[in-house]
Amino acid sequence: MEISLERFLSSGRQADILFTYRSPSTGANSKEALAKINPLIKDIKPLTKGTVYSPLPKYSQSMDKLDEIIKEIAAILHPERFPGYRLKFFTKLPDK
Repeated sequence: MEISLERFLSSGRQADILFTYRSPSTGANSKEALAKINPLIKDIKPLTKGTVYSPLPKYSQSMDKLDEIIKEIAAILHPERFPGYRLKFFTKLPDK
């Protein structure tokens, strides 16, 4: 799904969580690195105060496990409903 840059920035300013397609293997190994890759997003809430998740290598090989990926996204969005859940498809990016 594609959205305009304006809509992305407007929505991102209020979001708590960002899922990026960029991975640590492409240089996005922290929120700071992601902001350097795309300076337009450096001030959105997920990069300044929130959380950013990027895909692990296993993610791109797992389209046959869509149910597990959706469960993982649900666990990220609602951790209280999935106590002890361990991430398999995404990783939480550190600040630096």
